[in-house]
Amino acid sequence: MKPQLLETTRLFLAVERAADLGEVGIELGELAHEFGLGVDVLRQFLAALDDTADRTASPDELIDWTLDEDERLRVYYAPGLDKEIPLGGDEAIALMIGLDRLGLSSERQADLGAQLLARLSAAEAERLLGIRHRLMVKAQHRWRSELDAALESGSGLRILYESASGRQWRRIAPSATVDYDGQLYIGAWCFERQAPRLFRGDRLFQLEAYELHEPAGPSLDQQGLRQRLAELTDGQLNERIVLRCADEDGRWMVEDYLGPKVRWGKGGVISFHGFAGQALVNWIVSCTGSVVVESPPRLAQRVTERAQAVLVALVGESDG
Repeated sequence: MKPQLLETTRLFLAVERAADLGEVGIELGELAHEFGLGVDVLRQFLAALDDTADRTASPDELIDWTLDEDERLRVYYAPGLDKEIPLGGDEAIALMIGLDRLGLSSERQADLGAQLLARLSAAEAERLLGIRHRLMVKAQHRWRSELDAALESGSGLRILYESASGRQWRRIAPSATVDYDGQLYIGAWCFERQAPRLFRGDRLFQLEAYELHEPAGPSLDQQGLRQRLAELTDGQLNERIVLRCADEDGRWMVEDYLGPKVRWGKGGVISFHGFAGQALVNWIVSCTGSVVVESPPRLAQRVTERAQAVLVALVGESDG
């Protein structure tokens, strides 16, 4: 069976990763795990690099590799092929959009993304952000159909999930899914933890049907899952935020926070797609009324609640 396009991309990235490590190499199982591949699939792919050679275009002219008895892989490029290939802005943007779809670990994607982002001018980086917002890339995931079916029928699933403590089987009742930056996130009630949990699609390694024997507890709907992501991530959710400056102090505060090139509307209004997380809430509160939230309503409510909490804390402290 031929590997799918997404898997083939991961295979080539895995080979490049091994080549980057040079003589040090990397254990085959570790490399396969890093890119979400089966060890046998990766081994077969390496063999295919040899088998597909012909007289006119031999992969051996481009790349060579060794796998020792300890299963440590070392990949070598032919002289000159490891030199940096100049990329224009359009090419770098296209590659970064492609990274969104690969489901790599956050650390690996951040590393690759930073290298590509360094090639972009400020204008190109702004264009990349706009493209990402418009695309709202839907993650490709091997178990998406099973997850969607479980959500529709209200049935349970048993998943092999990798957390900080290692891989464990979890029994869950999924409640919502959200695509964010090319990654699939799953909200569910976890019977092992007896609590609502947020699961990342790239850490899910096996999935099977599970018959519910007890009722699930309350868990996140799609809106709640998006809000939870906003609290946990440092990225940009596709959310339109509108702020209004109540005075001149508000204008320079906004320019200091968002940068001097902000685009102003009538009446001191600024509109942008951003991340309505706690950091933005705290900053608006620190503006002490000079910056007011026009939308979304949920952000305005959180600012009000935070301002009231700060006021209570200050009044209590002065009374003491």
